[in-house]
Amino acid sequence: MSTESSGRLGRAHLRPVADGEAEQVRALHAEGLSRNKIAERLGRSPSTVSKLAQTLGLEFDRAATRAATRAAVVDAAARRAEILTATYQRLGEVLSRLGARQPLAHGETKDGEIVESSVTVLPARDVQALATASDRLSSVISRLEAVDDGAASMSAVDEWLRAMSGRSA
Repeated sequence: MSTESSGRLGRAHLRPVADGEAEQVRALHAEGLSRNKIAERLGRSPSTVSKLAQTLGLEFDRAATRAATRAAVVDAAARRAEILTATYQRLGEVLSRLGARQPLAHGETKDGEIVESSVTVLPARDVQALATASDRLSSVISRLEAVDDGAASMSAVDEWLRAMSGRSA
């Protein structure tokens, strides 16, 4: 058995397709098994099963995969909406601190305790920290909103698949 320099198996471990395997794929496909289940039963890779199925003119039903993908997309959009809400809230808090009439400065005692003190003008380091936080939160919001804006016309996965397959929309 040959090995590559990384120690992994090389092509020598591949075995040719046996005569009866194509018919086994046809029979298991007729039973309604998925490509991955057929591969598992035959001890073959899913790509081998796909190639055999293609030569036999068989296609696998992708409805379950499409439904799972749609559900994952909806879940991800809901999670992004939650994150956006929390990020907008946090941005509002930061901007309120920057524009407060009686600002609070935060510091630390020599014992490590955090203290707040009312000041007339925020120290420059606090202004800089709040401005940086505001900028970063705005960037997060912008990127998250861009994902959903693009999803309205075409999901990123669909766009990638079309680009890889050479098909146009």
